[in-house]
Amino acid sequence: MTLLSSHRLTDPYGLAGGGSGACGRDFVRRYDVRYDELSGNDEANMMPGGTFVMATPGGGAYGIKPVG
Repeated sequence: MTLLSSHRLTDPYGLAGGGSGACGRDFVRRYDVRYDELSGNDEANMMPGGTFVMATPGGGAYGIKPVG
């Protein structure tokens, strides 16, 4: 499997004073319960019983940050 994604190391930026979003994360959960973390541009050999997980990054906010 080949992965091409972004915003895994840097937060998605906000606009007009809004805060940043959360970074995304990609990993493979192996049949023996190991987790292999992947970078944004990576590849992994998949085997039966393994699962690929993609947690997409959150979007940056727009506007002034709320107080409190």
